[in-house]
Amino acid sequence: MDEMRVARSVVTYNTLMNVYGLAGLKGQAVHLFRLIQLQNDLEPNIITYNTMIAIYGQAFEFEAAAKLIVKMQEKGIEPNAITYSTLLTTYGKAGKFEKAVVLFQNLRSSGFKMDEILYQTMIIIYELSGLVGHAQRLLEELKQSQFVSRSAAVNVLAKAGKVEEASRLFNKAFKDGEALDISVFKSMIEVYFSNQRAKHAVEVYERMRGKGYMPDSETCVVLLSAYGQLRLPQEAENFYRD
Repeated sequence: MDEMRVARSVVTYNTLMNVYGLAGLKGQAVHLFRLIQLQNDLEPNIITYNTMIAIYGQAFEFEAAAKLIVKMQEKGIEPNAITYSTLLTTYGKAGKFEKAVVLFQNLRSSGFKMDEILYQTMIIIYELSGLVGHAQRLLEELKQSQFVSRSAAVNVLAKAGKVEEASRLFNKAFKDGEALDISVFKSMIEVYFSNQRAKHAVEVYERMRGKGYMPDSETCVVLLSAYGQLRLPQEAENFYRD
């Protein structure tokens, strides 16, 4: 980096590590990770560790990934939801479903702040391992909003294709005046449309606009298709012009 006159920083090292990971060059990424640790003026941060854990995960090296979490904690860096979600995914890819279950249960019992990413990851792992009943029970927990916000629960249910459950929770949260972010509206529009409920998708869009949110390009495509299914060409044109 010095020869190329690129400023050495944790950000540049993290970025290069990620590039190596995306290219499947684990050896170079590991070398760079070790190099960062040898620098007196640089300290690996949570992004450094999360990136390296993901790279080990791509190589199905779940033990190396798990050891990194211990190491980062020893350095005083607390793992976040992304860290644990990445490790869960690594266990799932390696077929170590029992380890994934133990980790997930330990996180819940330890009081760790669970989020939708962790739930989505664990639901997928249950389904991959054939434990559909466990996946269903996890979805039931989400509907009770015991561990995550209703916004997060709606997102998980919608992305899992549970249109009725997501719809009930979404409508209740909206009626109660809960602050719903744009991702929730987007998820509901997509799940309604994919389940042949174009009218409901458009209704969610109208609620979304009422909250001051604007759809992104992907959601716009879905909504234009919804207007098409409803045979509302004028509304589609007005939407396009807006």
